Amino acid sequence: MNRIFCMALAIVILASTHSLGRTISGCQVGPESYCPGVNFMGANLRSVDFSFSNLEGSRMESANLMMTNFTGANLQGVNFQSAELRRANFTDADLRNANFRWAHNIDTATFDGADLSMATWSNGRQCQDGSTGTCIFQ
Repeated sequence: MNRIFCMALAIVILASTHSLGRTISGCQVGPESYCPGVNFMGANLRSVDFSFSNLEGSRMESANLMMTNFTGANLQGVNFQSAELRRANFTDADLRNANFRWAHNIDTATFDGADLSMATWSNGRQCQDGSTGTCIFQ
């Protein structure tokens, strides 16, 4: 029984770090990445730690961002259109002018302290300037 548990735990650990150290479109994936303007369209970035990264202007349309950590990241102008956001963490992220139109499971993502000024929400409405932690529609 212990052997099976250890094998299962190893699989979970590997699955949660499967993208760490990968290079996608010239970007070294991981915390504190400097990858402005990178094309991550359709990429599987599930459970990746992008904390404190600069991804300004990147394209993440239709990407799998389930449980991805964007804590403190610069995500200004990032296009998250149709991305999977189940349990993604955007705590204290800069999401000014980001596009979340048609994003999936946005209601399960965490936006505590995130700057959502002028972001486009999943329903196509724009957040007011100064929206922090929650989108206040114009």
